[in-house]
Amino acid sequence: MKQLFLKHGQVLIEEVPAPICPPGWILVANKYSLISSGTESSAIKQDSVSLLNKIKGQPELIKQGIQSLKDEGIFKTWEKIKYDKEKINTMGYSSCGIVIQTGEGIENYQAGDKLACGGFGWASHAEIVSVPEKLTVKLPANVDCKYGAFTTIGSIALHGVHQAKAALGEYAAVIGLGLLGLITIQILKAAGVQVIGLDIDEGRVALGRKLGLSLGLVIRQGEPVEKQIAVFTEQIGVDAAIICASTYSNRPIELAANITRRKGKVVAVGGVGLQIPRDIFYYKELSLHIPSSYGPGRYDSAYEERGIDYPIAYVRWSIKRNMAEFLRLVSEQHVNLEPLINRVFNLDKAPAAYDFTMNAAPRPIAVLLGYPDSLAKEQPAAIKLQPVRKSKNTINLALIGCGNMAAAIHLPSITSNPHYKLAAVVARTAVSAKKAGERYHAGYFATDYNQVLKDKNIDMVFVSTRNAQHAEQIIQAVKAGKAVLAEKPMAVNEDECALITEALHEHPVPFSICFNRRYSPLTDKAKELIKRRSAPLVINYRINAGFFPKYHWIHDLKEGGRIIGEVCHFVDYCNYLTGAKPKRIKAQSIPVNQKTVAAQDNISASISYEDGSLATIIYTSLGHPQLPKEYIEIFVANSVIIIEDFKNLQAYGFGDKTEIALKNQDKGFSRQLEEFYKLYQGEPSICVSFDEALTTTKATQKIVESIRS
Repeated sequence: MKQLFLKHGQVLIEEVPAPICPPGWILVANKYSLISSGTESSAIKQDSVSLLNKIKGQPELIKQGIQSLKDEGIFKTWEKIKYDKEKINTMGYSSCGIVIQTGEGIENYQAGDKLACGGFGWASHAEIVSVPEKLTVKLPANVDCKYGAFTTIGSIALHGVHQAKAALGEYAAVIGLGLLGLITIQILKAAGVQVIGLDIDEGRVALGRKLGLSLGLVIRQGEPVEKQIAVFTEQIGVDAAIICASTYSNRPIELAANITRRKGKVVAVGGVGLQIPRDIFYYKELSLHIPSSYGPGRYDSAYEERGIDYPIAYVRWSIKRNMAEFLRLVSEQHVNLEPLINRVFNLDKAPAAYDFTMNAAPRPIAVLLGYPDSLAKEQPAAIKLQPVRKSKNTINLALIGCGNMAAAIHLPSITSNPHYKLAAVVARTAVSAKKAGERYHAGYFATDYNQVLKDKNIDMVFVSTRNAQHAEQIIQAVKAGKAVLAEKPMAVNEDECALITEALHEHPVPFSICFNRRYSPLTDKAKELIKRRSAPLVINYRINAGFFPKYHWIHDLKEGGRIIGEVCHFVDYCNYLTGAKPKRIKAQSIPVNQKTVAAQDNISASISYEDGSLATIIYTSLGHPQLPKEYIEIFVANSVIIIEDFKNLQAYGFGDKTEIALKNQDKGFSRQLEEFYKLYQGEPSICVSFDEALTTTKATQKIVESIRS
């Protein structure tokens, strides 16, 4: 299928594989999508800025770069910079089309339904899109797909009106009469509100009058509009001012404050300067509201991606309900969209459409992209970049998942190792798969995992997706006869452990989990120093884990949470050092408050081993970012080893004092691949065995159980 991308400020039309349709999602063949003149024009301008100028404008990037140089060295830091430099972005977030397929659990839609879709990265400018159910709504029978493509923008306008709480007979001002403002005035008019519209463009004010403005005013330098509004409102002022302008200027917020009555509301829907004029806000006791996009549910992955709705008794207007209400207003002709459409371009003329949007005079209000009948042609399952051939000495590897970890660590490690050939990359979104595949010269890229499972040229699958997907993808790869190296965790619950055990019993293949710290050269040294021990170890492992806000996916217990997802690393490390199995596990966490957003953020876990060793794992989000992340103390027979962030090692009591300072941090990622290659070839290897992975996974699950109890 064809999809639009943005790279270095240029709009590109590329052929990519169609997205998949996971449970709770819907596959839609777009008929129209709306170009957002404000958001997308701004993105194009920003993307055309050089990397150096971007860094100059964001001092925090310089700090991150310096820290990366210290921790990882110039090579890995340069790889990150190059990967970011070659970044390509999807475009679009408001479209409408025909349902092709529904994912498992979708009961209210069927193939052939007309559907409005929303969401950046989902309702894209593409022939086919995959969209979560909560960001879709069925079109009324009398609404054309052309108008359905406005639904996301309409929802933003409607959410702003809800925030304003403007009631029948009240006055409301709309500052900025672009697409968002012209839709907003029609929604307000439908609610019986007397609407005042203001803009610097006389043509847009004139159009606003045709669409129902009670008073339309052109903002001109040196001609204050405040007096005219005072006269029109009988010296009351407007009950609410809704700002739909897009400008860095502080003038809109100042104007809104001046024309709003005492105890009125100012609603900043558009992106404007927000240096609040305190004196007038204080004197009038004005309320400032900044609506979040399309409404409640936006940026909440539980709502958007997993489809968990908000109870209507507590959240009257969620995203989906806003979308449906906007379409009702269109259906009943309270909102007229036809006068707002300047041009409709075919998809293959998209660059011209953006040129028209950004440069035509007068400024266009709405530009649509129209799509051919994508159902009439067969869609490619993968996009080939170069041939993939079998080789005795090289493993053809398919990487599944192209997130931050894959981009920063796994892809550079794989492609720099001569034992591996990156045969394929698979990601949920075409943009991620395309970027990784092209940057690292893969054989092909795809969006459907099944593509590599049935490919006989693929020897091995490297699973690097979200935690909750690991077990199912491991099982599928094992059943397909592929060797498997998977990111931690192996599984998020006991049932998944049992299913993986069963699959490996029936289909024995080379298998390991990415508990990479055991492969660090500093771990080798520690193991060498303690190999002749006759006494138990006492291990103290402190992790300065870093803070993540409450809404971050890392706290999602369906993804395993922080303990299953990360503490497993440290459990495996202690298991490896002792060489013994855990015997007893106890854990506790501190109470949750505003600074500790999750019970799994700050824990102390104690593990006693069959050989008498003891390990204490302190995992906390309360530390300072400048403190190294990991600090390990290993005590044995009047001796101690200290490892700091897998960069420095100090040992006392083993004869002469031992000190090792690596040039760069080494957590064992590269050697992990070497050890897996040995395992694959049937040679001796310290690769994490399935039994070790299972022991670690179950021990980590017991930490969670201990905290809960």
